[in-house]
Amino acid sequence: MSNRLTALLILTIIFWGIFWIYYYFFVANVATITFDTGSFTGVTLKMESQYKKYSIICDKKCSIGNVPPFSYSISANITWYKEVSLSTTLQRWDNKIIKLSFEKLVYLSEIKTPSEEKIALIKFKQINTESGSTDTQDKKTIIGVKWSQVYYYSYDPDFSVYSEEKWIIKPILNIEWKKTDEVIFNKNDLLLVIKSWSFSYLYDLTSNMNYTLNINEKIIYPKKTNFDWKYLINTVNWTYLYDTTNSGKTKNTIFNDYIIVSDWKIIWLINQKDKEKLNILNFSDKKWDILILNNIDTRDRKVIYETDKVIKYLEFVDSKVILTTNDDATFELKELEF
Repeated sequence: MSNRLTALLILTIIFWGIFWIYYYFFVANVATITFDTGSFTGVTLKMESQYKKYSIICDKKCSIGNVPPFSYSISANITWYKEVSLSTTLQRWDNKIIKLSFEKLVYLSEIKTPSEEKIALIKFKQINTESGSTDTQDKKTIIGVKWSQVYYYSYDPDFSVYSEEKWIIKPILNIEWKKTDEVIFNKNDLLLVIKSWSFSYLYDLTSNMNYTLNINEKIIYPKKTNFDWKYLINTVNWTYLYDTTNSGKTKNTIFNDYIIVSDWKIIWLINQKDKEKLNILNFSDKKWDILILNNIDTRDRKVIYETDKVIKYLEFVDSKVILTTNDDATFELKELEF
């Protein structure tokens, strides 16, 4: 047999071999895959294997036919929802149905100072500047503004806290102290932590009750709980649950802060600097501050948000998750489902 005939025979065998491979995988033994997106429309679906790629826009239900039987990676995207990623392997003559569910994309929305607070603060400063008093006893130190109410303290001659709204001054608290080192104010819960010398005191301005805090760490923020006799005291390293009935405190060392969002669910904060806490909860791969939703009933834990911002403390106000960063910016965690 001549070299030309041999070469032609080899080429023919190769051609028919490729043809039969193509026919077997891409024609004779293809599959159909159907996606069910529920009520969602405009879902971008991408399906990719080593040999072939597909991309379609899906409205509620859609199918791709004549799909070769390979392993595929699939991604589904829709605006304001988390990307869904999965993989599947199709067999020949498969007719597979995949149901897709979507979670809303959680994001931060900065909370701006309400105009009522800005106006109240400007008026307060203007009036007290015009009074021109430099006497220590007359000096008013602002501790916070809630809506149109300005809260401040002064020494006259003892430590006194006032609220002022539309030039109506209301005395709230008076203590026989000549000096305080620091005053921390939670305007949402109307709580004060007053530090004087080596002591810290918690004042609930709503109930007009006060408590001595036997906590040595640097206190960051006080918060109310669902129980009138218990408070959360956030410190630089962890958070205490403080029981006013017996002055007992429970230190929670595996997270930096937490809030109770329902009877069975708690959101934990772990700062990125606390590698030990991340390791304990098996989140050592996280490089940013994380929020973890902990279900007490099922013991299920999942990361619900990560941010490169350094979070100082959390609050739960009017069923909203609020976080404050180290630079005192305040954000609401939007679209969080729990």
